[in-house]
Amino acid sequence: MKRLIVVLGDLAAGKSTFAKILSDRFNLALINKDDIKEILGDKIGFKNREDNIRLSEASYSVMFYVFEKACLGNADVILEANFHNPQLEEISQIVNKYNYKVMTVFITADPSTLYQRYINRMNNENRNPVHASIPFNDYEMFKEYTIKNRDITPLGDLIKIDGTTFSFEDDKTVLHEIEMFLM
Repeated sequence: MKRLIVVLGDLAAGKSTFAKILSDRFNLALINKDDIKEILGDKIGFKNREDNIRLSEASYSVMFYVFEKACLGNADVILEANFHNPQLEEISQIVNKYNYKVMTVFITADPSTLYQRYINRMNNENRNPVHASIPFNDYEMFKEYTIKNRDITPLGDLIKIDGTTFSFEDDKTVLHEIEMFLM
């Protein structure tokens, strides 16, 4: 049976890094929304929040298109993004169509830790400006957004990870559980 790992969770929780670790470790195709959004942003550009939202929506569309093409080749795949229920429903339709077994890796962390990571990212001059799409004015606004967006319906098997520290990246128990899922 074909396998899909969906990596999702809080902003700045370590989703992209962990998805890349899994991709390298298990030799899986990785489709990452941020990479797609950066390419679109660099090629098309954007002027305001509305343009940036359209880039995000287009990135999801490209992501799901590429995933469906990978399904035609029976590839095991990792999808990584800050998915919400509407995107998870789209993924669910594709996995049902192509008979994929799914595991969701849901990474959360203490909101104050996440906020500090987020601020550090936004202050990093090497960070692509396409990621500065949500204007958080203060910690309380960030915390409210974070907690609200944890209300998702995961697909398939679920692994919940506390990303307050990055110790999960080489956690033998987590990696073993993922390895067993892929067998």
